[in-house]
Formats: sequence, C-alpha cells, structure tokens
Amino acid sequence: MSLVFLITLALLAAIVYTIYRTSRDGEARGYELPPPQPSPHSLFDEAHAEEARGAAAQEAQKKTDEAARGALLARAAQGDFGALNEAASLRDDAFYGAALAQALKWAGESPERWQSLVEHLSTGRDLRGSVEVSRRFVGEWERSPDWASTTRALHLAALSDDAAEFSLVAETAARLLREGRLGAMTGDELFALVESQFWLMSPAARTSGAAFVFKQKLAALRAGLLASAGETQPR
Repeated sequence: MSLVFLITLALLAAIVYTIYRTSRDGEARGYELPPPQPSPHSLFDEAHAEEARGAAAQEAQKKTDEAARGALLARAAQGDFGALNEAASLRDDAFYGAALAQALKWAGESPERWQSLVEHLSTGRDLRGSVEVSRRFVGEWERSPDWASTTRALHLAALSDDAAEFSLVAETAARLLREGRLGAMTGDELFALVESQFWLMSPAARTSGAAFVFKQKLAALRAGLLASAGETQPR
C-alpha cells in the first residue's frame, strides 16, 4: 500500500469516529430531564399564601388598634383628659363620643371634677362636646347666669354639634336677657355672641335642617332682643 492511501484511510476513520461521537453525545443530551417548571398549582398556592399573610397582618393590626382604643377609654374613665385629646386626633366621632362619655362618668356628681372637665372642653384644641354636656351646664347656668357663663353655655352648645340644642340655648339666653338676668349685656351683644358661636359648630351641623330653621329665627330673635332692651334697630 502506498503512503497516500494509508493517510486517506486514516482521515476517513477519524471523520467516521467524529460523526459517531457527535451522534452519541446528542443522544445522551436528549435524555437529560428539563429543569422543573412551576406548575399552575404552585403559583396558586403562593398567591393564596401571600393573601393569607396579608389577612393575618390586617387582623393583627386590628387587634392592636382595638387594644389601643380600649386603653384610651380606660384612661378617660380615670379622668385623664389627655385621652380625650388623643381620641379627638383619631377623627372618629363615634369613638370620641365614647371617650367623652367615660369622662362624664368619671366626673359624676363631683363639682370639682365637672368643672375641670368643662374647662378642658372649653379651652382644649379640636375638642368637641355633647348634648349631655351642654344640658348639664345649662341647668347650672340658668340658676345663676352672667356674662361669662352665658358665653360658656353657648360655646358648649356649639361644641355639641347639634343645631337644635344650640337653638334651644340661644332662645334661653334671649329669655334670660328679657328677664333682666344677664346684667349689663345688651341685645346687640348677645346677638353677636350667638352668631359667633354658631360658626363653631361642625359644617354638618351648620347645614342641617335644624340649623336652617334656627337661621330663619335669627332675625326675629334679634328684633326681640332689641325690643326687650329698649334698643333701636339700625336702619
């Protein structure tokens, strides 16, 4: 055999071997399992688990808030007026009303406690009152009215956010003036006081049906006040 023939035969053998190995490697790789893919069930389970975690966090926050509110009510029941300030900051009228009711229970029949509560409500920032507070104060005011107590009676009536209650207190003040029981206060001064305190009520109270009726009475109220004091209405 010639050298050229042997070289050619070796090259052919190398080519055949290479083709054989390539084919075998491809077959071996063809049997490899693909990487696992997430099933629809596993995706749903993860979403459900995330939803459950969110619900659990909300429930935990709800319990925390309830505990905090319960603590505020307990403090109000012990005469802690700071609890009223914190309750007001929550902007929840129903809860603030509950806290104020607890403070009223604490005040009870004690004149000192009652006066301290009235003072705090009258001078505190963003604090509201209630019809119960207003009516209790009015009972005391009518027995011994003066300029200062009349101002406070109208102020507490406005803080009750009840237009009907405010109207009742304004009419009571007008009656006391007609009876000569408000000292040197004039009809004009009382009317101005009523008007200024009216605007302290909440927007909802000022636009209620009872407030509309009261505003219709204002002109007649002023005329009556001026007439009772012998004053002349401005032309």
